[in-house]
Amino acid sequence: MSESTKNVPALLDMSHDLGKEERGLAMFGEGNTSATADENSFWVKASGTRLATLSDQDIVQCRYEVLLSLFSQANLTDEQINATLMDSRCGGPDKKPSVEALFHAYLLTLPGVEFVGHTHSTNVNKLLC
Repeated sequence: MSESTKNVPALLDMSHDLGKEERGLAMFGEGNTSATADENSFWVKASGTRLATLSDQDIVQCRYEVLLSLFSQANLTDEQINATLMDSRCGGPDKKPSVEALFHAYLLTLPGVEFVGHTHSTNVNKLLC
């Protein structure tokens, strides 16, 4: 296992645990998980994939620098954001990183943070809707 993939098994385990239907934490596969890969990149759940069944083919390695550059830009269009998401990929599966990859990129740069898991729980969505 290479240094950049050392967190992948734990990322998949966390995703599967958060995505268990009986827990009610991730409606329809919503929510995202991520983990550091190395000092320049991280792994994040691909758009349209499900936490409960996430595989190593459903995660995308992205470069921090490319995504974090969005913070210094104003009035970006959806097309520009989507293009940056695609440009941030390091290779691997030809999937789009989650639209929330920027959020994950920022959180993973905080001291001591190696994993991020956020969900859209059924009960919270009931309250908000």
